[in-house]
Amino acid sequence: MNFFKIFFSIINVIFLVIIQVSFINGLPNPLNKINLILLFLIFSLGFSKIDKILKITILIAILLDIYSFLPFGLHLLLLPLLIFGMYLLLISFLTNKSLYSFLIMNISANLIFNFYFYFLQYFIYKNDFLWMLWIKQQLIMILVNSILVILLFYIFDFFKIFQRR
Repeated sequence: MNFFKIFFSIINVIFLVIIQVSFINGLPNPLNKINLILLFLIFSLGFSKIDKILKITILIAILLDIYSFLPFGLHLLLLPLLIFGMYLLLISFLTNKSLYSFLIMNISANLIFNFYFYFLQYFIYKNDFLWMLWIKQQLIMILVNSILVILLFYIFDFFKIFQRR
């Protein structure tokens, strides 16, 4: 039974990464800003243990590094640190599993991940960093992902997936 759970989790993670890399990145402009992987990991923090989420995060990061043209290890460095930071934020400040908690975690995770991601790309490739373009892209990304968080939260709440403590 345990083998099938692990196998099913690995298949789901591979499917999630393939959807993010091949399908969502090819959508038109506002919809290609959806970060399905961060949404999945943040919602997983709501109903799973941190050790399992970190294992899934490392697997996702390895798969993203394989698909990425960036130096290997960039996702592997950022994603586990980000998820551990969001976990600390969840247990320290956002103690309940409300819509506002998930919105705050989503916004902060997107901003932190993308800032460090582009910051490291700037030092690796020595490209110009256009702040106004980055801020505009982040605002669109936050808006699109926040709408998706609201929809997913109410769907999960309707089906009683979150058990409030």
